[in-house]
Amino acid sequence: MIRTKSYILREIKRLEKRKKKLGIELYILQKTGGGVLQLAIANNQKEVLKIEGKIEAHNWTAFTSEKDLPKIKTKIKKEEKK
Repeated sequence: MIRTKSYILREIKRLEKRKKKLGIELYILQKTGGGVLQLAIANNQKEVLKIEGKIEAHNWTAFTSEKDLPKIKTKIKKEEKK
């Protein structure tokens, strides 16, 4: 699916807001829970890493020219024998 640059930039902004909220939540969890909430802290950290990866991928897609993007392979038509 081809998406416009403006759509990708909006998606990046949305992901950055989510990352910021998770960062605040992670900070609170680390200060209050410590040992009790280790699973919640680990899940939160994994979610932040996933979001960072998505942001990097979207940035690459948004700021790469169309010629440099990977090509989608198409089926090669075989010549019919006569």
